[in-house]
Order: sequence, then structure tokens, then C-alpha cells
Amino acid sequence: MTCELCKRNSPVLDFSSTCCRVRFLMTLPSRDMRAEWLERWRKRDGHRMADEVEKEVKERWSQRRKMASGSPS
Repeated sequence: MTCELCKRNSPVLDFSSTCCRVRFLMTLPSRDMRAEWLERWRKRDGHRMADEVEKEVKERWSQRRKMASGSPS
């Protein structure tokens, strides 16, 4: 599910929302930075939430790589 902030690509993020967390991670310049944030959330908010965010981020990176290589979805 995508919140209204993400639908509008708002510069404001709601970190109680998975989609906003994913959008935030997708802006980070390195994999290490993304991993650090996921670990922080995993400790603070639990494995279930962090696993959900991590899964979505992996799917989006996969889609980006496919688009960059010119492969169809």
C-alpha cells in the first residue's frame, strides 16, 4: 500500500509507514547506509517491519536493474 505522501512524492516522510521508509532507503547513496538503517529499525521496531521494508527495497532495486539493462519486466 502506498500512502498519500508517497503518491505525491512529497519531501515529507512518515516513518510509521513502510512505503515512506522504502522511499527513504531508495535515496541513500550506499548499500551500507541502507543496511545500517534497516538494522536500526529492526532493533527498534521489530523484525517483521524491517523484513517487509527490506523485501520491498530489494524488489525496487531489481526493477531498476531490469529497466537499466533494457530487459522487459
